[in-house]
Amino acid sequence: MNKCAFNGCENNQAVRGYCRGHYAQLAKGKELKPLRKYKKGVTDSGRVCTGCNNFKPWDEFYDHSVGINGKSPRCMSCVKHDAVERYQISKE
Repeated sequence: MNKCAFNGCENNQAVRGYCRGHYAQLAKGKELKPLRKYKKGVTDSGRVCTGCNNFKPWDEFYDHSVGINGKSPRCMSCVKHDAVERYQISKE
C-alpha cells in the first residue's frame, strides 16, 4: 500500500492520499501537523497497564484484535478485578 501524502508520515493511505489521522485534520479545516505517538510505555517485552500503571510482560495481557501488538491495554488482573466488582454490585 502507498504511504500518506503528508511528509514524514509512515501510515498507509486511506482517503484522498492521506492516512485517516491526516485526512481528519484536513476535513476539519485544520493545518496538517504530525500525528501524536500513542505507544507510550510500550516495548518489545511488554507495556504499562492503563489500569494499574505497572509495567508488565505481554503474556499478562489478553488478546485484543485492535490493541497495540494485538493485546488489551489493561492487564489480566485489572480486567478480572473490575469484573468481580461489577458482579458484586449487580448482586446488591
